[in-house]
Amino acid sequence: TTRCFPIKSRILAAIAALPAGGGRILLSEGTFNTGTSIIINKANVTLEGNGNSTKIMLQNAANVSVITLGNNSGSETGIVVKNLLIDGNMANQSSVSAGINIRNDADQATIQNCTIQNTRNANIYDDGAQYTSILNNYCNTTRVGIGASNIECIGANAIVSGNTCLAGDYAGI
Repeated sequence: TTRCFPIKSRILAAIAALPAGGGRILLSEGTFNTGTSIIINKANVTLEGNGNSTKIMLQNAANVSVITLGNNSGSETGIVVKNLLIDGNMANQSSVSAGINIRNDADQATIQNCTIQNTRNANIYDDGAQYTSILNNYCNTTRVGIGASNIECIGANAIVSGNTCLAGDYAGI
């Protein structure tokens, strides 16, 4: 049996409750739906699941990135997303959206051991952050015909290692 829960408000409340120095949010097994991007805009926050048993699914017609790190207004360093299955629900989106969008102020972000699939843009998109680590992820299926890659890094000094990228329209990495 699949349990489906709306998740954005619960994650945002958990982030707000963390101390100024950050902390860890552990999601249980299950399928969690979001209709808007889950924005992590606090430094040193870890969002962690139980591997493919913890699925975050973009709702129909949301047309946003599933998870966004940073908000282009400050310095949200050290954010970690790991051990999640992220599904962009590509067939039910009409505009470009990424699985994880790393904004340019989310330096030292880490994306690790995630499965990211069915996005209309890059599965992981680094929009200019510095010193990101993208490690051991499985990226599959970006929209054909728009030049999307599985992993796109615009930022400098990124470590991209151990990833498996399939079915990208433009490039794997």
